[in-house]
Formats: sequence, C-alpha cells, structure tokens
Amino acid sequence: MSITIESLIESFFILVAGWFVVSVIGKRINLRSMRIAQLYLWHSFFGVVYAVTVVSIGGDATQYYEDALTNDSEFAPGASAVTALAEIPAAHLGLSFLATSLSFSILGCIGLILFDSALKSTVRTKTRLTQKMASMIVLLPSLNFWSSGLGKDSLAFLAVSSILWSLQRISARSFVLVCGCLILFCVRPHILAFLVLALVATTVLDRKSSFLSKSTIYAVTILCGYSLVPLAAKYVGLDDPSSISTINEYISTRQGLNLGGGSSLDISTMSLPAVVFSYMYRPLFFDAHNSLALASSFDNGILLLLSIGYLISALNKKKRNYRINKTALLFGYSALVWMGTALTTANLGIAVRQKWMFVPALLLLYFDSRRDRHPDIAQINRPRSNSLTQ
Repeated sequence: MSITIESLIESFFILVAGWFVVSVIGKRINLRSMRIAQLYLWHSFFGVVYAVTVVSIGGDATQYYEDALTNDSEFAPGASAVTALAEIPAAHLGLSFLATSLSFSILGCIGLILFDSALKSTVRTKTRLTQKMASMIVLLPSLNFWSSGLGKDSLAFLAVSSILWSLQRISARSFVLVCGCLILFCVRPHILAFLVLALVATTVLDRKSSFLSKSTIYAVTILCGYSLVPLAAKYVGLDDPSSISTINEYISTRQGLNLGGGSSLDISTMSLPAVVFSYMYRPLFFDAHNSLALASSFDNGILLLLSIGYLISALNKKKRNYRINKTALLFGYSALVWMGTALTTANLGIAVRQKWMFVPALLLLYFDSRRDRHPDIAQINRPRSNSLTQ
C-alpha cells in the first residue's frame, strides 16, 4: 500500500468536495468563512499526516481499508460499522487508501466545527482571554490527528461533538442529537450506554423538569437501556454485566491486554488515582518514547494546566454561575467514560486517542466555569431556562 500520483489526484478532489460540505455546514451554524477555512486546512493537514504515518508504520486504518475492499460481513456495531462505511469510497468508488482516509477526515472536521461552535456559544459572555483560549484549544495536534483518519476515532469524535453542540439548544437541535447518538452507537455502543446513565442521573437532579418530561425521559431511557446495555456488554466482551465478580474479572483481564511496546503500563499494580491520572495526562515530556508520544505530551501538558486552573477556580468561586443540569450531564458522562476506559486500558497509545470521546465535554465544563466579562451582560445573554428538557 503506497501513495501514488493517482491517489494524490483523488485526494485533491476529495479535499475540494470536503471543503464545500464543511463550508455549507459551518455557515449554517454561524461560523465565519475565515474560521471554517482555518479549521478545515488545519484538520486536513493532520489528515494527510495521519494517512502517511499509517502507510509508513502501519495501523488499524490499513486493515479497515483492506476489509472494505472485500467486505462480505453483516453490519454490526464497532469495526464492522467502520468497514461498512469505508466500503463506499474504497470499494464502490474505487478510491485509494489516502483518499478513503481523507474522506473520514472530512467527517472528523465536521465534528471539529461543531465542537468549535459549542465552545463559541459557551464563551460568548466570557472575557477576551477566555474566548481566545477557546478558539485555540480546538487546534490541539492530538485532537486533530486522531479525529482525521480512517477508523472509529473520527466517527466517535463526530458523534460526541454533535451531541455537545445539540445540548446548547436541545429543543431546536434534537435531530442532530439523535444522529450523534446513532453514530456513537454504531462505533462505540458502550460509550452511548454511559451517556444514557448520565442522562438518568441528570434527570433525577433536575428540579426544574416537569413530571411529564421526567416520566418521558425515564420511559425512553428504560427502553433504550433494556436493549442497549446487553449490546454494549456483548461489544466489549462482558458476559454478565449484572455480576460484580464478572465485572472484576473482566477488568483484570483487560488490564493485562496490550502490554507490548513502549507505551504500555501495568495498571494492575497502580492505585486508582494513578491509573486515572495516567490515562488522562500521560505520556508527559519525561516519558515520551517517540515523536508521536512527544506530540501527545504537549497536548497532555496543556490539559493538565487547564485541569489545575479549573480546580483552583472551583475552590475559590463561592457562587457558581454555570448551569447545574447540563453541568451534571457533562460531568457525569465524562466521569463514567473516564473511569470505565481508564480501568480497562493499559496502553497509553490507545488512551491518547480514546480520551477524546470525553475530553471535549470536560473542556466545555472548564470554559463554562470561567468568569464572565460582565455580570449584567452574562445575565442578558444567558437563556431563561437551562433545563435539559426545554
């Protein structure tokens, strides 16, 4: 599998087509043309880097492409869903690996502009410094790299970004919310299960929701959970999710997987705080063993600084002005995914890409907690009701 002149020509036309798609969506969500161009060029650059890197050193993306060329399996959540989607550009259109990978990069870029729009909405009443920080955070190399290639990560990021963007005005964006949940179910159904659990907890805590709204959410959640939890458990290889001993055995087994290579950790001997910290913030500069790990350590250092700033702000702020119900949903979802994946992932190479399923939610929480530019302005621009069921 190599990069040829033909593949470069195909990729050029894919990038042009992707620009029109991203531009139309970006304008519909009120992003400036210059901002759309900036994000698209930046993200596409990492899309090319991702494809060249995979061709050079190998990766799951090449296997997805080869399977897509000869796919005869039934559709199922997970890798089969990625293969089925990759079959369109690879098998039906006859595109090269580079062009197929860049097709997925376009999907990841759509997620990027949705996330940028959600951040923009979150910081509209904040200080100029906060607004500049929010506009820069979406340019993190790791975020753009892992969301720009052929695989589950670009689709998962698109799904999560769609959900986060929809939560800004859930009543007007319910269709995008449903689409995001469906995409998330197709690639990582266990993550959607965590979201459903967080939604239940949020609904219980939301005192502003009416009895009818809560009853509706409870009914939908029970129906979804009844069918979703067994599928999610089957997807991750958990035989009996209702048994504590089975769950403990599953965690112990997962902690021993993927221990080969320089990025592996024996988390079975680590304390819970060390496991959670390592999953989120490592590799740092002192334990980066290659160029990719060094690039990831730069992003992890920024995330660590933001986390410290958030904790300091939370301790010093007597009166919080961020939204309790949406905050509970974002925090609950992030905590569940963070703990669930950290306890079952012993390889930092896997962690650096999987954590982008919940880090965007934490970033929204961080920027929402920053002080407003002016209390009166914030009060005028803030929606009258912040209920999730509005």
